[in-house]
Amino acid sequence: MIHIKKKGREPNAWMRYRLTKGVEFSAIPELKDSLLTEQGYLCAYCMARIDKDHMKVEHFKPRSRYPRLKFSYKNLLACCLGKTQEESHCDTSKGNDEIRLSPLSPSCVDTLSYESGTGAIRSSNPYYNRELDRILHLNTPIIKQNRLKVLQGVIQALRSVGGNSGAIRRILTEWDSVDKEAKRKPYCGIVIYFLGKKLGRKV
Repeated sequence: MIHIKKKGREPNAWMRYRLTKGVEFSAIPELKDSLLTEQGYLCAYCMARIDKDHMKVEHFKPRSRYPRLKFSYKNLLACCLGKTQEESHCDTSKGNDEIRLSPLSPSCVDTLSYESGTGAIRSSNPYYNRELDRILHLNTPIIKQNRLKVLQGVIQALRSVGGNSGAIRRILTEWDSVDKEAKRKPYCGIVIYFLGKKLGRKV
């Protein structure tokens, strides 16, 4: 999970849609496009690759509890479909639960760390940590395995170039940015954390 920075304004097409009298909530294409671009085409929670045909629009504050926020662009996130053979995760397992751990809040994201040996995500805040495990299910075996595989690939790449600070910075820049299609690399959170620690960043 990394900090998601919302655009200053909602998409014009979404504003026109939500202001239409009597309209029900629907994830129109322009809304999906905007959320995907903001998030680098990654799930807001597990950071798997998503696209317009393989995603859900999540209400961070559940609309069942906060109906006034149903159309609020600042409350909307793009998420994966949240299904594995093991168990549901992300928005699918969250359902109507309300959580405190928000990818929209840098102070929340700053509490997160990753275990380089297992791929597990943790928080220094006990409430957030409980939500990671019990509500979002972000430490299911397949998600940990995917994170670990990505990290191991980066570690191998570092070894091949000597692992000096210049190489670490170049690789970190690559993983902490978007490509020409506005896409981030899947599961980049664990790589950014790992390389940041190597450079002595405060993480």
